This record gives sequence, C-alpha cells and structure tokens, in this order.
Amino acid sequence: MNITKYDTKTNVSNTNLKSTLRNIKYAKKLIRNILKTKQIDEKFNNNLIEEILSYHPNKQKNTNNIEYLVIRTTSQYKRCLYIKTKNDKEVDISYGICLDNIFGTYSYDKQKYFTIVKAFKKELIYEFNINEKKFKYLKFDKKLKKFLNDNNVNIMDVHIAEYNNCLYLCNNVLKNRWLIFWLNN
Repeated sequence: MNITKYDTKTNVSNTNLKSTLRNIKYAKKLIRNILKTKQIDEKFNNNLIEEILSYHPNKQKNTNNIEYLVIRTTSQYKRCLYIKTKNDKEVDISYGICLDNIFGTYSYDKQKYFTIVKAFKKELIYEFNINEKKFKYLKFDKKLKKFLNDNNVNIMDVHIAEYNNCLYLCNNVLKNRWLIFWLNN
C-alpha cells in the first residue's frame, strides 16, 4: 500500500511542532499575532504557518509548494487566510482545522455540520444582504432547527457546493423553502 503525504500527515503527529505550539489555544493566539502584522493583500511566507497548514485534512486543499500566503477580506469584511500554490488559484484555508488535526480534535462530521450551517447562513446573506454578525440576534440557530424539523430534513444529508469561495445549497427547492421560511418566521 502506497502511503501519500496526506495519509502520513493526518495519522502521525509531529511532536516537535506540537511542543512548539503547546496547545490549541496558545497556537491560535500565536498565529493570530503573526497574521495581525500583515496588511490586507500583502503576500508573505511563514515557515511555521506553512507547516501547520500541511496538516489540513481536506485533500482538495493542496498545501504542497505554497507560493505565498495572503490575507483577504470577505464580503462581510472578515480577514481570511488564503494560500496560493504553484499552478493553482488562491484558496481560503482554515488554520483552526489544521490545529484541530494536529492536536487530535478534528472531527469530519463536526466540520461538515458547521459547513452546512454556514451554507444556510450564506444563502440569507446573498439573498437578503444580512450582516453575519446579526445572526445571533436573529435567533438563527433556533430558526434553522425549526426549519429542518418542520421539513423533516437531516442536516447531514444536505448537499452543498462551493464556488468562488462561496457556499451554496445544491437543492433549489430546499433553498427556496428556507428563504420563504426565514421571511415568514
């Protein structure tokens, strides 16, 4: 059996890296402090961050041959980390997921759940231009739970797609029901 770099990285922890990072909380603070020193759209390289990103569990996030890292802003003015690899376009990447993988707390199901929830939020943002920070006050989680229950939908069965770093619900009937439900509740 041929073991790829991906399989090795996700199954074997790097004790030197873990000892440098100490724990997830310290590691996130360390990375945030590094990223705060960077301006929006400033291209840079950082060996520590690139080593952390090599532990991303998603094979589609090619972290080999990183040309540069860059901070971009989203439509909601959030600062996001992007990588540019040779022969690829820039893609956003979560260092938090990489840290979870390094410290053994990464869960595919948990990540899938949060990504699907994010897709439901994004549909509202695209359609109604709702500021993402207001979701807490709009009782988003409670409304989503009620919608899923009322429509007998298991959230883990919802199919989503990503296009140009934007998440979408694949089922247009479900999407339209969701938008109508949101307006009426």
